[in-house]
Amino acid sequence: MATQYNTNTLTGRFAFRYGKKSASEFCVYGYTVDDTKNLPEFVSRNGGSVLVKVIGNNLPAVSNLSVKFYGEWKNDPVYGPQFCAKSFEYCVPKSKSGLIALFSSPAFPKIGKKTAEKGAAGSDAVRPAAPARKQELPPAAVTAEKKPLTLDNLWRTADETVDWTDAMLHTSSRDGLTEQKKWSFYHRMAPRVLAGDTEAYAEVLTTENPLGDLAEYTAGMVLRTPDAERVECVFECREEHLSQRGEDYLGAVSLRVARDLLAVLPISEVTVTGNLQGREVLKVTYGRSQLLKKNVAFLNPADFARECGAVIQFEET
Repeated sequence: MATQYNTNTLTGRFAFRYGKKSASEFCVYGYTVDDTKNLPEFVSRNGGSVLVKVIGNNLPAVSNLSVKFYGEWKNDPVYGPQFCAKSFEYCVPKSKSGLIALFSSPAFPKIGKKTAEKGAAGSDAVRPAAPARKQELPPAAVTAEKKPLTLDNLWRTADETVDWTDAMLHTSSRDGLTEQKKWSFYHRMAPRVLAGDTEAYAEVLTTENPLGDLAEYTAGMVLRTPDAERVECVFECREEHLSQRGEDYLGAVSLRVARDLLAVLPISEVTVTGNLQGREVLKVTYGRSQLLKKNVAFLNPADFARECGAVIQFEET
């Protein structure tokens, strides 16, 4: 029987994967550990780096990236010392070249080399901290009264877009417009979000609740994150709105849903399905590239839904 040890951490660089299983399956990985002083006594040390077996699902398999694992050590009588990884996070390099290598790697397919070079140039990791400044209260200002949401303006409003690359590179908002607690959450989640981790997507959606202000227009809503490029939303229509405004209602709600989800996650498309008493009345997929070409303020949401291939099975009374 293997001996279990308390929850611990392990930091290392990917070396190879044992066997022929894909990275998405539960399998054994080899990681090179340079700092050996905190390894358990039963792990052999032959001087210099040590190769450690790490077991788990969907672990990073990209060379030259340092990864910090959280989990448990065990000393298996057959397979020897192993670290059972429950979660992990990437270690952000301190140098500009290290940042570019990290963000250009397959671990972050949503960034790419050009964005990596641009982001690394202004990163907290390579830039000296700015001198502290005395915080001054802004002058009093008269704010415009916020217009209530209606079906005539619902789609024109959307959440602010989250720059996940910026959130990963900086420990606080550079423009000061995002409160620190929220930014710290973005900073913590950014590596997983940029790596296309759908469980991270679900955590962001649960925490941020970007569609919370649509309760007046839907009788229920379910979100799914089937893969790294899309989110699916199924909402239950409110019959009073559907009977009065029909396609205008369906277009307004679905477009607002798409805009909010595209703002909070680095996905390519959102599929929205509207149901009424178990019957599908709308299905439409909005692509990020389509929306970028439009001035949303001047869109007719029902017409745009049709342009995006909407299937509407509802007859207005």
